[in-house]
Amino acid sequence: MTRLLDCPKEHFLKVSKELPSFKRVKHYFKTLIQAIYGNQDKAIKKIAAGKDRACELFESEEGHDVGLIVFKTHLTKEFSPLGFEDSFEIKTLFVIDPKKNAGKKIATHLLNRLAKHATELKAKNVFVSVSTIKPESLAFFLNHGFRTKKIKKNAYITGSNEYYLFHNSPEKLLARTTLVLLAPKKQFSKLYLDEESHPQLEFSTIEWKALSLYLAGKNLNMVINGLEDYFGTTASTSMVHKVLSKLKQSNLKWHAPKLVSTYTIIFINTLYRDEDKTEAIGELIIGLTPSGKRHVLGCTPPGPLPQSYWIGIFSELKARGLKKVDIISFQKHQHLPLSLNKFYKNMKIINTDSLKAWFIDNLSPQNIGQQLLEEALEIQANTILIEEQAEIRA
Repeated sequence: MTRLLDCPKEHFLKVSKELPSFKRVKHYFKTLIQAIYGNQDKAIKKIAAGKDRACELFESEEGHDVGLIVFKTHLTKEFSPLGFEDSFEIKTLFVIDPKKNAGKKIATHLLNRLAKHATELKAKNVFVSVSTIKPESLAFFLNHGFRTKKIKKNAYITGSNEYYLFHNSPEKLLARTTLVLLAPKKQFSKLYLDEESHPQLEFSTIEWKALSLYLAGKNLNMVINGLEDYFGTTASTSMVHKVLSKLKQSNLKWHAPKLVSTYTIIFINTLYRDEDKTEAIGELIIGLTPSGKRHVLGCTPPGPLPQSYWIGIFSELKARGLKKVDIISFQKHQHLPLSLNKFYKNMKIINTDSLKAWFIDNLSPQNIGQQLLEEALEIQANTILIEEQAEIRA
């Protein structure tokens, strides 16, 4: 058994057909992995045969399975056409019950173990393929130094692309994952934000009312009619367009110092007041660059937001120079329109429940996170105030 760096009671178990652990692995492939990647009978048979690959279960100190890995036991020259010789091939890296095991560095433990095997085999590089239907997995590998060398369309599942990722130094991968495992459990996630101060949101009373109607899902005509009913004066279409544009520009000001032209993934992540995750205060728009860096592209009011709002946001991003996006990943409650794919050719829009939750304390620098919180709460407070005034007036 291999003891781990910061969890001395946790260990990996080798899996073979004769051991009880094989039945558990078979169960995970049939019930969890098959639901994502389709039929796994062939993979299970190859694990049982054990001729060219090995499987290991990662067990917690309580004796529960929390992850599994499958890897080739011999180096391959299969990827020579892509410029990679003597590759160590990762077949599976899977976290069991990721919601329950979030924040425990399970995936990093698994990758660290694989990097150790690759180093022992004296591999020149490490290979893994990741599907577009698992954008959070793609982000994980890019963040650990893997780079995309090929994208295979309609691989395994129709409509899903497979990313061929390589890391050119198993030793560096082992060192990086070891450092992550040795780091304190609570650490700031590295984000790239514009550190300049920004003016607070400034909207007139009629503009706040227009925003409250719009964010409640009203279309343009309904917003105009609502303003006329409330204020007793005629509201112009141009005024409503202007205030909505003002809001979107403000939402997009939380950006990297320089927007890059290509993002592999854009995540729409829920932003909470604190790590208890009881109060959502907005949605963070986070872009992942091809080199694994995360940029905050914007922050919106809490969802669900009208579909026209998201179309407006991505229109603004495109106008700012965003030329290519491979994947947009969001959660069900955010209701992103599928028509967003008109902005970028071959872009995939993925609905997932496995996205990272952000809260103010894990935004860096913290003062910007705090200002973002204040602005999000200001939108909420003014919207509530307008509704209360409307009730009194009625």
